[in-house]
Amino acid sequence: MDFVPRKAPVEIHYLMLHNYETTSDAVTFPSGGIVIRPSKEMLEGAVKIYFQASYDASALTSDGLIDLYDVDGSAVLARITAAAGSKNPSDYDSVEISPSAFTIGNRVQAAAKSDGTNKLIVYFARLVVVKRG
Repeated sequence: MDFVPRKAPVEIHYLMLHNYETTSDAVTFPSGGIVIRPSKEMLEGAVKIYFQASYDASALTSDGLIDLYDVDGSAVLARITAAAGSKNPSDYDSVEISPSAFTIGNRVQAAAKSDGTNKLIVYFARLVVVKRG
């Protein structure tokens, strides 16, 4: 039996939010926030896509949200619930998204929502595209 080496999968990370704070109880897009437009090249060969976020919701009295949003399609592609009272600065939550959920050329941006009074801190939110090696 011959040994056939396999190529390791390749991960491409897109930073969507960095050190973003909000007290709004409405989902808000940060001014100057990062917007990406998925392309054929970005999605070609993608086997998995993850939306990941690290946050501090320790001050919240009700859950906050961190969304990945298709701005042009007016659709939430992924949602991470920032549980009130939780904090995960050295770890992150992750949600898998099907590559078929993305529309080539549509603007994609991350947004966040607090409890309306207290501060939700998003240390980072990122999109991770895993491609065949």
